[in-house]
Amino acid sequence: MRTPIIGLSLALISSTSPAQAPPKPAPAAKPAGTLAQVMRGIYFPNANLIFDVQQHDPAAPKPKAETRGTASSTYADTYSGWEQIEAAAVALTTAWI
Repeated sequence: MRTPIIGLSLALISSTSPAQAPPKPAPAAKPAGTLAQVMRGIYFPNANLIFDVQQHDPAAPKPKAETRGTASSTYADTYSGWEQIEAAAVALTTAWI
């Protein structure tokens, strides 16, 4: 009785195919910038806007500054008041995701 069971077991083991190797992981994405560049581009400017709210009311009217036609002065009032502070808060919270 043992001989047929052992023979059948050996036949089943030898007929199974070997396990496949796991697939290779995808190559890691290269970083777009250094940590210093991320800090200077996202965290510092937006954190400064949040801290500035302690001293200056964003809803208060701003004095008219002389514009020289630069991109910064042309689009400086696109987001004004609390919208700019809200956008800074969103940038700071979503940068961690």
